Amino acid sequence: MTSPAPTAAGRAALDRLDRANQRVTITILLAAAIEAVLLVFVLMVIDFKDPLHQLVFLLAMLTYFTLGLAIVALGAHVSRVQERLLTALELLREAPDTR
Repeated sequence: MTSPAPTAAGRAALDRLDRANQRVTITILLAAAIEAVLLVFVLMVIDFKDPLHQLVFLLAMLTYFTLGLAIVALGAHVSRVQERLLTALELLREAPDTR
């Protein structure tokens, strides 16, 4: 059984989702590049013999690690919700019209 071609509104919605996904990916990559440059700068400036510098660096890395894990979890959740939405749209497209 083949599914019918998507409607114009369906195609437009899928195109918007694709464009939004591309923008998010590019933004995340740019943010990661900026963070990498800042981390290299901090590593060049920090005095690892100073206990206070060590403590501040450790706490900053723990904070970034926690935020990174939260962002990964949020991304996984959004991907799952988007997949469920696309599956629901596909099922609606395949369902016989009962109106």
